Amino acid sequence: MRDLQLQGFEGGIFIRDLQRACLRGSVNSFPVPRIPGVYLVVRRSRRAVRFLRSSRGGAFNGQNPTLPIARMRAQWVTGAPILYIGKAGGNGQRATLHSRLLCYMRFGLGLPTAHWGGRCIWQLAEADALRIYWKPMSADQPRATEKRLIASFVERYGRRPFANLIG
Repeated sequence: MRDLQLQGFEGGIFIRDLQRACLRGSVNSFPVPRIPGVYLVVRRSRRAVRFLRSSRGGAFNGQNPTLPIARMRAQWVTGAPILYIGKAGGNGQRATLHSRLLCYMRFGLGLPTAHWGGRCIWQLAEADALRIYWKPMSADQPRATEKRLIASFVERYGRRPFANLIG
């Protein structure tokens, strides 16, 4: 995704590789910078999407992250490579890309964690083959950048990214 690199995004690491790093037990082996920023979950495959009946994501506040397959199908944005836009830090939050994505990978491994956003990703059969890109930035930029990226996506596709659920 050369255009993402031109926009300042880094990474492009498979989710399966980030989860392996997460399972190694050392946060130092997790290859994501410790700085605020925004991140994207990207799907490069052109194959038909397959949804799982049950999410691989862990519970959050006792809630099961599984959504009905009908809602997943209705939420799917055909032709869009970006499936989720997230942020780390900003607005007084101390989260970094490292801490936020580590938490997100733990969630996808079925571990209880404080990450509920983007939960639809863990109901995709090919979740481990998706890639994570990130863009480091100063602490005052992530929220505004996330909003701008989502607005740009809506302008192009007529709706929010697949895993950027409302409600």
